[in-house]
Amino acid sequence: MPILHISLSKQNQQIDLSTDINAQMLTLKKSCIATINTGTSSNRYMKGGVIIDLPFLTGAEIVSSTTGEGVVVPFDEHNTEKYAEIRFDSDLQAEHIPRSFRVDCRNFENKLIKFDTTVSSTDVGEVATRIEQIDLFFEYKTSHKFF
Repeated sequence: MPILHISLSKQNQQIDLSTDINAQMLTLKKSCIATINTGTSSNRYMKGGVIIDLPFLTGAEIVSSTTGEGVVVPFDEHNTEKYAEIRFDSDLQAEHIPRSFRVDCRNFENKLIKFDTTVSSTDVGEVATRIEQIDLFFEYKTSHKFF
């Protein structure tokens, strides 16, 4: 089965694939979050997780009690590990996936999250963990244009 890998390292990121993908069932298999731990603050900026808005999942594939219907990735921002990996086996009916699209990420309060790859001395103690990168891995049935 083909794999769709989406790597996010900034807000409102432009994603450019090598080809478009026909509308079909996607199976979310795994998410990986790379983080930078900046201190021991009790400030919980992520509020328990990340919501990733993918434009090809615009129907009612995901219904949530949080403000949004994107892919929900639970996340403990007080985890001191550099990488957090969550395995899924979630089938989602995707619309046509174009070669290029934009992706936003929000916390559970519907606020856009910040990606950050640097830590300054003023950051220590402010936010326990900052997200450096998020990777999503999906399986899908076929990459052929005709089924």
